[in-house]
Amino acid sequence: MLVEQTNLYSFQRSQKTGKPYTQTNIQELKTFFGINLLMGIKRMPSYKDYWSSQPDLHDPYISSLMTVNRFGWLLSTLHINNNVMMPKRGEPGYDKLYKVRPFLTKIKRNFQTYYNPYRIVAVDESMIKLKGRSTLKQYMPNKPIKRGYKVWSLVDQKGYLWNFDIYIGKVGYVVQKDLGGSVVKNLSLPLQNKNHCLYMDNYFTSVPLLNYLKTKGIYDCGTINASRKYLPKMKPDSKLKIGDYDWAMSDQNNVSIIKWKDKRIVNLLSNFHDPKIVTQVKRKAKDGTVSMVPCPIVLQDYNSNMNCVDKFDQNKKTYQIDRKSQKWWHRIFFFFFDEFRRHVSRDLVAKTLVEKRRSLSDSPVTPKHLKKGSPAIPKEVRLEQSAHQPQRSTRRRCKNCSSKQKEVHRILEFSQSAWLADYINLNTEMRQKAKNDFKKDFKINE
Repeated sequence: MLVEQTNLYSFQRSQKTGKPYTQTNIQELKTFFGINLLMGIKRMPSYKDYWSSQPDLHDPYISSLMTVNRFGWLLSTLHINNNVMMPKRGEPGYDKLYKVRPFLTKIKRNFQTYYNPYRIVAVDESMIKLKGRSTLKQYMPNKPIKRGYKVWSLVDQKGYLWNFDIYIGKVGYVVQKDLGGSVVKNLSLPLQNKNHCLYMDNYFTSVPLLNYLKTKGIYDCGTINASRKYLPKMKPDSKLKIGDYDWAMSDQNNVSIIKWKDKRIVNLLSNFHDPKIVTQVKRKAKDGTVSMVPCPIVLQDYNSNMNCVDKFDQNKKTYQIDRKSQKWWHRIFFFFFDEFRRHVSRDLVAKTLVEKRRSLSDSPVTPKHLKKGSPAIPKEVRLEQSAHQPQRSTRRRCKNCSSKQKEVHRILEFSQSAWLADYINLNTEMRQKAKNDFKKDFKINE
């Protein structure tokens, strides 16, 4: 898909500008993506700094995989969907995410096919940073990234993004009601009847939603605004002290609401917790004294499991590429590359790395120039039909892996005992008396 569309876009651009171009292939694109992942690990202000002539900026590993001009050409020419076939606004099939829709569809399917999420999952918003102009841009003042594309995310307790949907705003002229509930229903659709525990915040939580999820075999818990519909009357805030709580339970699907007083009032809704179970939490007074305060178990469970999306954002930010571009869809495209790690980049550049080293006869296939110590060959390089193959040699180690410049010969030493003297002298005497070569060589005893 990427190779075909990139070559097609290059041809279309060449028809307008008249500039010649060289078509790309799948291996070159793999190397290109591998370099981008490595740039997320080794960060520099500009991608051109990796090919800089200054020794303090130059990166010999990345610059050996591809030239800077070719990397820049691929970065500007990379394409996913045909611009000629894009429907215009108002036409049937119009999609604001048309340029990245095939990529989003395929990567979402792969996320769900090759990984089974843990029992605990959470739904929340994630942001893709964008400072430019776009009709898809959202403003969320309570998020670390306040401006950008909003991504509805379903993440498990290990921080794995299992399902997602990019918010594109109002579709047509119809104002959508209960947006939070519809988002949760769509994201949790593949998890139905699998007994997962879903956690969410007060933007999504409602009584009808928890009743619906309970009928679909999904256990749900989340905070809720006191102004939501279908909530029973609870004790007034003025009659609750710190640690006091009130609760009520519906007759349908055993949906319970818990109101607890801490420094502020906290309201939670759950369809699988027992509101009677209470635990103890520490609270510090103004004078410094620490006291134990009763707390419903549902709140402790919510605080322990609601940070799934935050964990995903934290893991992603560790090696994020943060690719800057004038093309609006590049931000979305490279957002999903931030989830991968070093071993993925090594897989992508392995074949190119082997071909480079194979062309250099005096360059051993070993990272000993990069790291001192015990030499090692990555499995991805060793299994790619490279020059790293067994060869006849007197060395006791692999010829390509060895960090020693000179060959090491094996020296065998034998010790002789006195009891062998008679046997050796007899055989020597018999060979001296032998009349042909056969007896001289093999005659030992008569």
